[in-house]
Amino acid sequence: MTTTVPYDGVYCDERMGGAPKSYLACKPANADMRIPDEYLDGVCFICVRGIDDAFEFFGTGFFVSVPTSWPMFRIFCLVTAKHIIDKAKEAGHDELFVRMNLEGGSSIYHELPINDGWLYPKNRAVDVAVLPVPMIPGLKHKSIPVENLGSAEVIQKENIGIGDDVFAIGLFTRKWGKHKITPIMRTGVIAAMPDEPFETDEGEHNSYLIELRSIGGISGSPVFVNLDFWRLGPNTFQAKVNLGEITLRWKMYLIGVIRSHWDLEKENIAPSDFIAATENKEIEKLNTGIAVVTPIDEVLTIINGEEMRKIRREAETKFRKAYQPEPTEDISIPQKSRKKRRKSKPKK
Repeated sequence: MTTTVPYDGVYCDERMGGAPKSYLACKPANADMRIPDEYLDGVCFICVRGIDDAFEFFGTGFFVSVPTSWPMFRIFCLVTAKHIIDKAKEAGHDELFVRMNLEGGSSIYHELPINDGWLYPKNRAVDVAVLPVPMIPGLKHKSIPVENLGSAEVIQKENIGIGDDVFAIGLFTRKWGKHKITPIMRTGVIAAMPDEPFETDEGEHNSYLIELRSIGGISGSPVFVNLDFWRLGPNTFQAKVNLGEITLRWKMYLIGVIRSHWDLEKENIAPSDFIAATENKEIEKLNTGIAVVTPIDEVLTIINGEEMRKIRREAETKFRKAYQPEPTEDISIPQKSRKKRRKSKPKK
């Protein structure tokens, strides 16, 4: 599949708001038509080992990259919903796996810790989990730069609110892919902003309400807001007029993580003349079509927290020693050679 096409000059892909990418003499093949490949390649499927060693898929995760003191060196984190890990523990599993695609078109299963290493919010009611991970060579997976996250500051700056288009990318448990993972995309709109907290058994939490039909496997999926080119808000509409040609750009931000949804019970009761024939009433679940989404600020709080800062400092120290080794006492630094000058004897 062609990933780039020729372009005259330098093309700047600004679809990932806050993280533009420049291309010399080419541009992404899908630059004018759909979402960036980084979003599709940034998700992974979370699973456990079931009966006969078959893997059971039940959740979604995605990768976020965090900058360090060196522009070429970033730290990678796996982000998902905390209840996915809790669900695996409650089922008696002591192993957790993530399935990721390889460059060659196949996929691998990589074991994750189920107890150690995960970073959680201080508020137990907030349903996110972050795990710093090394990136395995040969993976096709990409990460979403932390600069592309729609923090509260970005929400205010871009005037994001009720009615804005959103989409989520994640696992469809009926089609998870035999040779490689095949995520799906679901679309909707923001139905309510995280202004008023929800009450839970573990405390209060603030969440978006998204008019988007959530399903079990899509828990932990990243949710993006799509700011179309017609938006006249600050930094969302950019027009360049050159000899009568108008070029439009639009932006997308990662604003949250799928948490849950509401189900209603529907009772199909047969007419009174046929009650005897339908003694057991059919009860089925109806999806309300409203998903609960944890704001990405909760992930940023973990990333900017003391534990993550310590991990960054340790990683930076290792990187400096590997690529900028400090001289030791065993290393002799050659001195600049100097020619000795003969002292001229004074004439008698």
